[in-house]
Amino acid sequence: MNTVSFSAPAKVHLMGEHSVVHGKPALLSAINKRVVVTVSERKTNENFPVDLKTVIEESIRTNFGVAKFPEYYTNISSSIPVGMGLGSSAAMSA
Repeated sequence: MNTVSFSAPAKVHLMGEHSVVHGKPALLSAINKRVVVTVSERKTNENFPVDLKTVIEESIRTNFGVAKFPEYYTNISSSIPVGMGLGSSAAMSA
């Protein structure tokens, strides 16, 4: 089975957290908390959120010119706490 995984780290503001709101620089660092997305061939009938599938496929279609997609399964796991200012949304977007 073909599988590919991507991961992105959480971040912590060392200084300047509020200054970025005003277009000023901040000093950030990655920390050892990650979000991991794994995409693999789908062999069973797992349910897949249609909205997420549309976003993923449109992004791949636009950026890589892929026209047809095989059936696939996506697993998303994260050790980044949500709502703690560690960049869980940014890591997921990356």
